[in-house]
Amino acid sequence: MEANVSRMEERSAREAAMKTVQISDIKNDESSGESINWRQQRMIQGWKFRCSTANGGIDMRDTGRILPTFAAVVVLLLAGQDLRGQRIEKPLPPTVTELERAQVIEIRNDAGVTILKGNFEAKGKSNEAERKAKLSGISGMGSAEIEISKKNGQVKDQELELELKRLLYDAPYKIFIDNKEVFAFSADHKGQANLKLSSKITK
Repeated sequence: MEANVSRMEERSAREAAMKTVQISDIKNDESSGESINWRQQRMIQGWKFRCSTANGGIDMRDTGRILPTFAAVVVLLLAGQDLRGQRIEKPLPPTVTELERAQVIEIRNDAGVTILKGNFEAKGKSNEAERKAKLSGISGMGSAEIEISKKNGQVKDQELELELKRLLYDAPYKIFIDNKEVFAFSADHKGQANLKLSSKITK
């Protein structure tokens, strides 16, 4: 019987102590200008955030590491978007007037050595002519295409397109057609070159 009374007294003492703590918390909250509900709301939000991070969420402390990594990935993707390199578009020299009869195209390096060479094959209709060539050699590879449009049997427009790759990075080269220099250019930083040379001829 005495043991039961002792337990009841201990329980009453604990309850009284808890009430004292609760009253103290309420006073502290009132003195700081915060309501009980606002304090509870902050505690719940903190608990939810900790739960989300524990279940695979993103810890705000990790954003300092995540953002630079993401930016680096974006830069690499943008840098690799144009795999063909920038296109060079220039007019044909005035001396180039008869691409319709072109037979051999060469790409020579700065020392004058032919590194790529190809022969044009004729295709086309009466008012349009198309000639294509595959280029191969000791360095690199590529293709060339000539397009010619005519009006009343006379040449109206001439166009030469080249796509070259596996060249030396940023190295200078020259285009020769039937042993005549046509255009000088440089490969890009990927060792590629995409050129379009066009000229309108009126007679």
